[in-house]
Formats: sequence, structure tokens, C-alpha cells
Amino acid sequence: MHRKVIIFLTRLFLLGVTLVFLALFFVPATKYVIMGEQKLTAKVVGDSATYAWLVRHSKFPAPAAGTTPDILFVADASEDFSQDIGDNLVFGEQLLDGPNADMVQHVFNFDATGFVGFADEKGLRIEQGKMTWELVQGVDYVGEFGIKSAEGIYPFHGWFEFVRGDNVIDYYHLNLTDTGREKLAELGLEDKIPLTVAYSSPLYDAYYCTGRIAPKKVSMPFFVAWAEVLFKNKQIYEKQSNEAYFWQQHYDQLRETITAGRQFSNLGVSAREPLFVTQGRRMLKLDSDGEYQDFFFNGVNVGVALPGQFFTDFSRDVEVYRFWLRSIGEMNANTVRIYTLLPPEFYRALYEHNQVSSNKLYLMQEIWPEENPVDHNYLLPGYNEDYQQEIEIVVDAVHGSRVVPQRDYRAFGVYSYDVSPYLIGYLVGRELEPEEVIATDMLNPEYTYPDGRYIFAEAAASPTEAWLAASCDYALAYEDSVYGQKSLAGIVNWPTLDPIDHPSEWNEQGDKSLQYNDKAVVNINHIGLNPDNAAGFFGAYHIYPNYPNFMNNEPAYNAYQDGQGRFRYGGYLRQFMELHTKFPAVVAEYGLSNSKITAHVSPDGYNHGGLDEATQAAGTIRMAEAIKREGYAGAIIFEWMDEWAKKTWITEPYMIPYQRHALWHNAMDPEQNYGILAVEGLATLQEKTQDSLTVRHNYTYVQLELTENAANPGKDRVVLLSTIGDDNPEFKIVIPAGQTPSILASARYNWTRNIFVGGSPEAEFQRMILVTNPSGIGQNGEVYPAISIDVSDLQPYVHTAGNKLRIDLPYTLIGVSDPSSLQVMSGVAASTTTEGILVILQEDGAQTAAIRYLWEPWEKAEFTYRFKQVYYDLMDYFKE
Repeated sequence: MHRKVIIFLTRLFLLGVTLVFLALFFVPATKYVIMGEQKLTAKVVGDSATYAWLVRHSKFPAPAAGTTPDILFVADASEDFSQDIGDNLVFGEQLLDGPNADMVQHVFNFDATGFVGFADEKGLRIEQGKMTWELVQGVDYVGEFGIKSAEGIYPFHGWFEFVRGDNVIDYYHLNLTDTGREKLAELGLEDKIPLTVAYSSPLYDAYYCTGRIAPKKVSMPFFVAWAEVLFKNKQIYEKQSNEAYFWQQHYDQLRETITAGRQFSNLGVSAREPLFVTQGRRMLKLDSDGEYQDFFFNGVNVGVALPGQFFTDFSRDVEVYRFWLRSIGEMNANTVRIYTLLPPEFYRALYEHNQVSSNKLYLMQEIWPEENPVDHNYLLPGYNEDYQQEIEIVVDAVHGSRVVPQRDYRAFGVYSYDVSPYLIGYLVGRELEPEEVIATDMLNPEYTYPDGRYIFAEAAASPTEAWLAASCDYALAYEDSVYGQKSLAGIVNWPTLDPIDHPSEWNEQGDKSLQYNDKAVVNINHIGLNPDNAAGFFGAYHIYPNYPNFMNNEPAYNAYQDGQGRFRYGGYLRQFMELHTKFPAVVAEYGLSNSKITAHVSPDGYNHGGLDEATQAAGTIRMAEAIKREGYAGAIIFEWMDEWAKKTWITEPYMIPYQRHALWHNAMDPEQNYGILAVEGLATLQEKTQDSLTVRHNYTYVQLELTENAANPGKDRVVLLSTIGDDNPEFKIVIPAGQTPSILASARYNWTRNIFVGGSPEAEFQRMILVTNPSGIGQNGEVYPAISIDVSDLQPYVHTAGNKLRIDLPYTLIGVSDPSSLQVMSGVAASTTTEGILVILQEDGAQTAAIRYLWEPWEKAEFTYRFKQVYYDLMDYFKE
């Protein structure tokens, strides 16, 4: 018997071997090899036996070091795969459960809804966070939930994602009933659930499956080369599973996609007509009929620092940029100017906006050179080479053709959205410091740039002007040679470096070099344009009505009149434009701040801060009208939103520690309050009440609310505040009945005088005064006296409702240097931790309430948006 078993098994084995050899003879092995004869490289990110087998089976070699693969399979997004993207095919599936979900959405061009689903033979479950909804088979849908193919419906079992995409090429099969449609609609979900989303960009082509189709694991027979035959004949996998669809349908689709190769490659260069050109001082735009027409930029500067973030802590949330751009478009602006390369999500949002909106937004892209060059020298070889590299990065990113590795203080990521069809041009430079201009010119006396193909330096150009010309030429040459596009170039400048001699900028020594303003010059007239090669060139200037001091002191500007009377700002615009003879000029920054105090006083009332929102709106439009009237090519408002990270010289010394000041909103700081869009942290974080006194706080103010006794009204009231912790009052708020309150500082603790000894019961209280405009002298001997402001006046902070009086106290006003970490001023550039603010209320000299108010520190600030009046006024003005 034992011998018969052995003979039987031997014959069975020989039969099996015979069948295998017959299969080998009749089925050619190369039929199912995906791309075995082509030398494409491939890489698998994450753990996927199926993808790994496909790479081995198709004989794809790994990419060489420092290169990207031709085919990239992404099975796990827990690691950053962006550096493997570049002129290739990218495949991924079900990747939103990893830490790089934002990057996944950007790369594959879809939006997550926050919902996921799970399907099995029992039905369909939908989840969002801890919430769960059920779709019952036979009630909410009929038949199988699965994937439709030519052979029928393949059931889908497992998790999948609900997404929204612009190019969905396949959907799950789900035969919904009316009740099922209603359930999905209540969740804001479409009744068609995307299975596969595709995206073609200049940088790569991407395909994304929202469910797991490729098996995580796969059983391999010992004759691996012929495994595909068995797979396709359903021999070694569970037929009623996602594997069945993969091997029977998806595998062939994958092979065909790879065989077809990249559908949209950016390797070729095709020239097109410039969108914008300049002719003399005119700015022209190509219209739909192919004709160039005069164009005026009604624009907005977009600063991007959200509360708690500094300027290079860029948001990676595409929804943030979508909201901003949609709102700017609805304001009827036509231009956005950005100061540096922003994250890829911004360019995606701009691309999407211009695809669907009739209010197109054109991009003015600045290329920001690093601050503080060594020896103040722009032409230092390392500094200049780094800047040229940044120029290349920015140009590639604008064209959607760059993967930028992670780097400090600069944007990075996968730039795959081509916004170059909406590009005005590149701005080179920034507000250059006078010391940098002087040092660059002194250290490089022989430097010039006469032979630029697009932009060149005239013989009269200084080394700094020649460096700006060379940088512009580099940007235009790179874009033209790589992409065949001719965009504009421009330089950034400000009145501090204008070519006008200002007699009011003088000193008793008669030495201009002692002045900050008017001691150095950058003159655009010393730069030349080759019109045969370049589309055009222009100057972009930051011009405000209150700074530098010559804007306030120059006698010649008094003669300028508009429909509202004297307007010194218009006088400067006219004088500057008279000297700007060769190219268009754009006022690339103008605007007004509605902070609570002023940093510079303007004779016309357009101060640097301290304005209400109505004055901000009216003054902004008045400036815009003057800009247009004086022949400028555009006016770009500063700025889109309030940025808590900004600083002004008048408040910066009192924000201690400085590195935390973006966590709170300084209502007194002019630079933080220029926005068209208010960014407010006004929600109450905490409050405490005793009798008629309530103390509360938010991210902007400590608020005191006093309730008047209706039976005994009209009392004079005083509030004493002790912040530093010795319970002796440092501040005294005087509230005369029926009059505006004032806040006084102890003579021993007055931050406006840099006195921080501490409170004392016997110390007198004094008003708080800040110098805004320093004294000066004109070349003719005229003296310009210093101007000060009284910050003790609480009128901007007082609100009344019925028998309640509320006083909003900005933190700086009461000596709090960083509310987020409970810091109060204790010396020049020094702080200490408070144990709470002691608030004492007195009525007619008698104490009626006392509260020691201590709040919780914070590391993150919550905020809300609000459109200021200027938004709505500009909406109407731009529409005209």
C-alpha cells in the first residue's frame, strides 16, 4: 500500500510538471510584462507586496541616486514622497490616514471631505470622526457596493475615502434609493462616490484610488515569472475580493497607463505672445481679440502670517488661500502681489480661482533677496549666487515645474500648478536699506552690466542699480529659455532711495550722510530695456502719506490740490512721476492703518495709524484716485489682512519677549492693523466679576466693565491697576461722570518714559506721552518741531450700552509685554511674570470692588475674520 501511494504521488507530480511546461510552451512570457523592454525606472514608497512584485516582474530598475523615478507607486504617505516627484507617473491609493494628508491632496489634486466609508457584505458605513451613519442594503441602496467593469460588478470590501476632485475618471457602483440619496445629501456628499481621480500637471501625471485595490500582500508561486498567468486566470486569490478586480481589470488599466507614458510633459519650449507689455510709461495687456490695451492694476498685497505665525510660517491649508483669493476677486481687484515664493497651496488656489471665476486675478511675483547680506554687499559672490538660485526656483514654481526640498524660512513642496498664464511679472529686490546701497556701491566700484540680453545697466548706473538690472535679466533669460514665455520684470523701491533731493532732510552739520532718508539713491532711469527681447520693465514703489518725514515737511507739496483740498501725498506723486521718464511706475504699496495710536503724524490727517475705519476707507480711495490721476500704471493696497507678526518702531521695544508677539494682537501697533480684512481675537477667554466690576480678557485687550447703580448715578469713578505684583498701583484710570476717561501712569512706572521702578502709594500719576515725529531742520534753516501724541486718552477704547461702561485696554498700554506668557515690563527690554493684575474700583473716593485677575497662558490663538469698511468701499470703487 505504501508503495502504491508513492507511485501515485510521483505520477501526480509528473502530470503537474507536464501541465506547467505545456503552459510555458503555449503562453508567451513577454505578453504580460508591463514595460519590460523599456528602461523605465520605478520606486515604491511604503509597504506594498503587490507594487513591489510589479516592479520586479516588469524588470523596472531603481532610479539612480539623485534622480526621480519614471514611475512612482505610493502605498504609504507617512513619509514625505515629494522629493521623488518630477516628470513622472505617480500612483497612489487610500493615503489620507497618514500625517501627510495635506500633501496627498495637493499632489493628487483633490479635496478630502473628512468622511470615510467601510463596505462589507453587511452594508455600508460612513464615518466622520466619532460620528457614524449607516446605509442599509435593500433600503438605502440596491445590489452590491462595488466597482463596475465590462465583466460586471466586482464587490468592494474595505475602507474608502470620500473626496472631491476636478477630474474623476471612475466612480464606485452604488445604486442608491431615494432614502439613500437623502442621507448622503444631508451629509453634504454627492450620490456618486469617486473611485479614481486623475491629474496632469507640467511636473507629473497622477492617478489616485480612494480605496485599497492593490492587495497589501500577495502569495507568490515558486515560478514567479509566470505568476501573472495564474493571477489573471483566478488561480491564487480570493475571487470575491478586491484582488479579483485588481488582477482582472485594474492591472490592465495600470499597464496601459504606463505604456502610454506622460500625457503632459514640460520638456519642450513653445513661445507665446506676452500677456503684458510696456511702451514707455504705458502698461498694456493683451485682450481676447489679440490687441494690446492700456491696463491699470487695482491690486492687493497679500501678507500671509496668520495669528501665532511669523511671515515664513506659511499656512499649508489650501482653503485659507481659496477664501482670500475668492474674497479679493469679489472685491473686484484684478491683481495680487506676493513678496516671496509661497507654499504650493497658494498657487493651486490661484490656478483654481482663475479656472472658474470671471474676476481673474493676475500675479505680481516678488523674488525676495535675503536680508542682512555680509558687509551689506549684494554683489558678494555667495549672496548673488544664492539669489540667482532662488530666481530659478521661483520661476519654475510659477510654471508648476519644481519640487523644492524642505528648507528653513522659505517655502517648499511640490509646485505642479502652472499659473504662468496669469503672471504679470517678477519683482526683484525689496525695500533696500541705504547702508546696503552705499556699501555695495563702495565695495564694487567697477561693477556694471551693459550687455544684458533683456535688461541692462546704462553707463550712469551705480553698482547697486547694475545688480538689480542683472537680476532682472537673469529672471527673464531663465524663463524665456526654459519656458518660452516673456513676462515683465520690475524693481522694488521706496521714497527713502528716490532720486529727488529733499531740502527738508537736513541737519545742523549740513551732512546728508547723517540722515537715514535721502542719503542714497536707486534710479530706475539708469536701467535699460532691450525691447526686441523683453516684454517690458517697470518700477514698483512703496509710497505712503506719512513717511518718510519729508512727506510731512517738504513745503512744495502744500501746493497740490484735489477735489477735497490740499493733499500733500499727491504733491509727492506728481514730483516723483516727473522724474520717472522711461518706464511705467506702479505704487506697489499704499494704505492706511486703523490701529489705536499713531506712529507718524501727517499734516493732512492721514497718520501712520490712529484712524477709524471710515477714515481708512475714504483715505485709501483718495490715494488711489491720486495715483491714477498722476499717470501711474497701478495701485496695490497694503495689505490684505491684519498681521499680528508685524511690528512698528513705536511699540516694538515693549513687546517682550519679541519671539512670542505673534500670539497676541497689539491694537496699538500701526503695522499690525493695515488690513482690509480684520483678523480679530476678541472672543472672551476668561472673566471675573465682583459687584459692579467685571474683568475679562481676549487676545487683544483686558476689558473692564463697570455697571452704574441706577439708583445713585453720576458718580466719579477711579480704577487703580497694579500689574507688576507689588499691589501698588502703576496705573490710574480716571472716569469723571459724563466725560471721557483717561489712564495715567505712576511717575515711578511709566513705560512711555522708560521708567520701570514700580508703583508707590505716594507717587504722582502723569499722562503718557510718545514722540511720533522727531524734530528736524531744513536746508534753509527752517525748524520742524517734534510732534508727540497723548496715549492717556481712552476715547478710542470706550464703549457704552445702557448703564454699562466698557473700557478695552490694549496690553501694551498697561505695561503687559506678552499676555500669552503673563509677562509685564520690568525694565528696558526686560520683563517679569505677573501674579495677576489687581483691579480696584473706587466710587467717590470709596473702594467698592477689588479683583485680582490672573489668566491662563496660551500657545495658540483663535481668531475670526471680518471685512472692514474699506473692503466694501473698494468693491464699489473698483467696479466703476
